[in-house]
Amino acid sequence: MTDAADELTPPPQLTARTDEDLVALAPVLLGFWPEQDIVMLTFGGSRTFHARIDLPPASLQSSESLAGITASLLVPAVQHDVQAVVFVCHTEQPDDLTLLWPSLLRATASAGIAVVRALVIDGRWMRRLDESGARRVEYDVTAHPFVVQALVEGRLRYPSRAAMVESLEPDPEAVDGVEAELARLDAEEREGWDEWTSSDWEAEEMIAEGIVDEAVARWLDEARRPNDREVALLLRLLRPGPSPVVAAAGDERRFWSALLPRTPEQYVPFVATALADAAWRTGDGAMAWAALDRALGVRPRHRPALALADLLERAVPPEAG
Repeated sequence: MTDAADELTPPPQLTARTDEDLVALAPVLLGFWPEQDIVMLTFGGSRTFHARIDLPPASLQSSESLAGITASLLVPAVQHDVQAVVFVCHTEQPDDLTLLWPSLLRATASAGIAVVRALVIDGRWMRRLDESGARRVEYDVTAHPFVVQALVEGRLRYPSRAAMVESLEPDPEAVDGVEAELARLDAEEREGWDEWTSSDWEAEEMIAEGIVDEAVARWLDEARRPNDREVALLLRLLRPGPSPVVAAAGDERRFWSALLPRTPEQYVPFVATALADAAWRTGDGAMAWAALDRALGVRPRHRPALALADLLERAVPPEAG
């Protein structure tokens, strides 16, 4: 699980006026329903960004872990001159906030950042943390206008972060198909075989000379899923060099997220970093971190992934990256 803040870009024209509005914003911004998370919304800074971080259970909290959580959330806020924040804490165990909340509140005050609202929610009840003795209030945001709009627009795609991460895991049968094509390509090269099919020539032309973004754009224009051989050709192009930088388009993010489960392990860092880059450029910080976790899990020193992780940790906007 990531231990750094997720940069999030809010959908346009959503204004939160009530506590329920704030609760509904969290899954809309994340793209999944939080379960054991702290979501921080920021206001009044040099740029608007929002963040998410895992909320560890009380039994795993230490002074070091608490310091790490506050730093991950507040260092980017200070860097961007944030004036005020809202915290929405998701947990079914109130003890998880016994130590963390006072620590976070002290750190926020020391940074000169106002906490305009802090909520703890458990899936049914919410309570204000920033008001002593505040009572619990039952809530249900499944039919909230923010949530309904996000579902219609395809922004809220996963029931949990775990489900989002699982969607990027390998599909063994699909991986086997691509590996078989990679083996065929190697054998054909050794034998000097050059009797390509028209489809193969078309695919090879699309990814010739390292023009990965044009290949992806063409597949997207055709609304066609590349076959195993085309994926193999694409992966062979990606492996020797750095991951491609693709334009900030939601369709391209979906392309790389669909390709990653088909990718043999040795190519995962390149495809996963391409996905992370596309997700970052479309404001999907949660997906970007999940993809980076996948890339670095295979190759911990993969430089493009590490460079992008640094940008995300510092909440650098895509236009400045």
